[in-house]
Amino acid sequence: MKVWRVLILLGAGIASAAVEMPPVFSDFMVLQRDVPLRLAGRGDAGEQITVEFAGQRRQTVVDSNRNWQIRLEPLEACREGRTLSVQGNTRLEFYDVLVGDVWLCSGQSNMYFRVKDAAGGTEIAARQKNRSIRMLKIEPAWSREPRELLVKS
Repeated sequence: MKVWRVLILLGAGIASAAVEMPPVFSDFMVLQRDVPLRLAGRGDAGEQITVEFAGQRRQTVVDSNRNWQIRLEPLEACREGRTLSVQGNTRLEFYDVLVGDVWLCSGQSNMYFRVKDAAGGTEIAARQKNRSIRMLKIEPAWSREPRELLVKS
């Protein structure tokens, strides 16, 4: 019986973890134009990571702390949605990714107010024709310790 427990524990260590990235990486995201793009995440130590986007292909190896980082060359603004793929032992794909200007807005309760909640807001939102405007809302979270949130494949 003890022999089986040891074998099970050894087998558990062989399984590989999924490639992971922060949750700001998602379908329909916008990457900042005209600057080098730093993409980072986690994986298995020694795992090879390949990132492909907009005709660029970069590779790196996950370090001993399970972290990886790749830089893409600056890209011009583009309204054409493209796929960003991250390949390691597993694969992540983000669809309809644009390149343009990224704005970070923060504040108090006024930043939580949505246009559709204003008087006539539903009609205003329905008339919106610019599908190049993307929005990411990060839910508030409180913690005494830093938290690491990752998108997993």
